[in-house]
Amino acid sequence: MNTVKITRATQSDYRRLLALDSATRRTRRGRQWLRRVLEERGVFVLADGGEMMAYGVVTKSFFGRPFVEMLYVAHNARRKGHGERLLCRLEAAGLRDHEVWVSTNQSNRPMQELLKKRGFVRCGRVMGLDAGDPELFYVKKSG
Repeated sequence: MNTVKITRATQSDYRRLLALDSATRRTRRGRQWLRRVLEERGVFVLADGGEMMAYGVVTKSFFGRPFVEMLYVAHNARRKGHGERLLCRLEAAGLRDHEVWVSTNQSNRPMQELLKKRGFVRCGRVMGLDAGDPELFYVKKSG
């Protein structure tokens, strides 16, 4: 029987995270970002049966507020509830400050559906980050 565990990542997880997420490993900027958030202890990994399936990052990079910078689920592990489980953990980390923010591309319908399901409220849109694909911002507040 497989067991799903979510733990805080450490520097020793760096190579496994890069292997999981090809977009992050592709650029020097992505690799540097991953090293930084690991140092800041803002990375959480989800493993199913011991195999890393997803990771998420929550920082205070958004005007000093908790912000989910990344929620990535391996292609072969999508639509199995891993994203929701991990987002719940990231929310718990952020909601200690009574709110958590997240953004996603307008083209990312599955993430938008997940955010709605989890009670996030859309609160803004930024053009120009990705050509032809606006970034949508959401917030969830406690209390």
